[in-house]
Amino acid sequence: MKRFSLEEFFKKNVIFEDSHRGYDFFIKFNDFFPPGHHCAYVRIPRDHPYFEVHYDDINISVHGGLTFSEMVDGEYWIGWDYGHGGDKVRNFDLIDYIKDCCSVIMQLPEIQK
Repeated sequence: MKRFSLEEFFKKNVIFEDSHRGYDFFIKFNDFFPPGHHCAYVRIPRDHPYFEVHYDDINISVHGGLTFSEMVDGEYWIGWDYGHGGDKVRNFDLIDYIKDCCSVIMQLPEIQK
């Protein structure tokens, strides 16, 4: 049995990548647990107050709440998913996912220089 690798899995099935206000983000289709669902991630820079802060301790409002915060290939990412009960009933589209990413970024505190 092949061992699970977060690095291999993380950027698999990306459907959209961009940046907003200097924050990188991407949206992917997660097929790890069939039938699969979409997830979204925002990269947190090293000099940000939320760098390496667990998602439970980050005050961000987003669909379903944050469900991910990990270092991947030397970068820190926070994320959330659209695999909650009732999500299949609502028809999310790419614009919904992008709006959520931008909303999360707008909620991030400014980096103190």
